[in-house]
Amino acid sequence: MNKEKPAFVKKSIGDIRDGLIRISHHQTKTPEEELPHHLHDWHEVICVHKGSGTFLIDQQLYEVRAEDVFVIPGNIIHRAMPENDHLITSTVIFLHPLVMAQITDHEANIIREAKKRKQYRYHILAEQRQTFAYLLQKLQAESQSPLHGHQQAIAAWVQLCLLEISRHSLQAEESPHRPNLSTFNHVLRYIDDHLEQALSLDLLAAKERISTAHFSRLFKQEVGLNLTDYLLTKRISLAKTLLLETDENISTIAEKCGFRSLPHFYRSFKRVTRQTPRGYRQEVGKSHQSK
Repeated sequence: MNKEKPAFVKKSIGDIRDGLIRISHHQTKTPEEELPHHLHDWHEVICVHKGSGTFLIDQQLYEVRAEDVFVIPGNIIHRAMPENDHLITSTVIFLHPLVMAQITDHEANIIREAKKRKQYRYHILAEQRQTFAYLLQKLQAESQSPLHGHQQAIAAWVQLCLLEISRHSLQAEESPHRPNLSTFNHVLRYIDDHLEQALSLDLLAAKERISTAHFSRLFKQEVGLNLTDYLLTKRISLAKTLLLETDENISTIAEKCGFRSLPHFYRSFKRVTRQTPRGYRQEVGKSHQSK
């Protein structure tokens, strides 16, 4: 009997002593092998080679196709939901926040722009796809190289990959073919804009003019998790951003994120991050000060 996966996973990418860049080459995962929705402080670039399915990234559901590139800044909720008969094969580049301090503004801009615009899907221009594939091949070869200085060489190839996306890609406008996807993107955007408010199944179902039970089933089917877990993760993600990017006190941050009591905020934050809000601000903030 298969055990049900937990609603939330704090993904561990590894010890930074092993390097600030990790590469996962041409991996294919079944729906059962994919993690539940998760977020982490590393930035992620996903290059889709083949397959189809749905990606949940932040407040958007994307239909996945070959040649898509997804740029996911750190601390953004995301999850892959591949189709069973068209499994997704992709190369994934993980970048520690400290990497941002080591590359130029132009190369890092693609990550900052994705976060600022809340648009995470890109298409490499057709005439540049061969060049981009070559860069990924060189990156793969270097990551498997035992030669001295291979970490520096990996960083150089990653910079070229980011530059190629920045120079020769288009932000892809989403035009879902499935009606439910369009509906739930509207719902997710509403949630994103009202996280400080009390949100419930009844409220959201009423806005969509469907029954609460039907809305609950559709939400789990399309988003991949229930509303309670989604709200918790979105609120913790916002709290992490405010802790790192503002000097506001913790009680104010808790209120802005929709937590009705400080103890509840502390318990929820520690459950998701395994740290207290104050500890997270002190520890993780160090790696953001040089950005």
